[in-house]
Amino acid sequence: MHRITNTGRVNLSHLFWLRSLAIIGQLLTIAVVQIFVGVHLPLPAMLLVIALEVIFNGITWWRVAQQRPKSNMELFGQIWVDLGALSALLFLSGGTTNPFVSLYLPSLAIAAAVLPWQLMAWLAAFAVAYYAVLGFDSVPLNLDNPDNLFDYYRAGMWVNFMVSVGLIAWFVAHMSRALRLRDAALGDA
Repeated sequence: MHRITNTGRVNLSHLFWLRSLAIIGQLLTIAVVQIFVGVHLPLPAMLLVIALEVIFNGITWWRVAQQRPKSNMELFGQIWVDLGALSALLFLSGGTTNPFVSLYLPSLAIAAAVLPWQLMAWLAAFAVAYYAVLGFDSVPLNLDNPDNLFDYYRAGMWVNFMVSVGLIAWFVAHMSRALRLRDAALGDA
């Protein structure tokens, strides 16, 4: 269960880049909804969460740069932190009413692709628990024009769907390529 693999280094690198994209997406989303949609978000708290993600991602980059193999537990911890950061941002922006709540699913799909089933099951249970908590408690959205809430929700769901498809496709394609390269190297050996 705590196996150390060279593939773990490649997976950790992929998680670094995915988190980098997520941070950019989070900042863009916050800016768009604040400026163009008229949603008033708790910016200091949300920016603190994103700043902590940036720091964690810097540590991740340092870990990727080390040439030692990475363990499944490290990958588990990385995805757990991602789920926690997503949960914090969702808590601050409407909880389960936020159209981006299904962004739990790409993280779990990635976990299913790279981790043993026991660790993936822990992450799935963690995501379900977070989702349940968000259903009971979160900071409600403060909108300039609440009459347009359903239109905003539908637009957010569309963006969320495109992001989810892109993340899963990108990660699976890179995983598949890494496996083909590894198989080719094994064949050559």
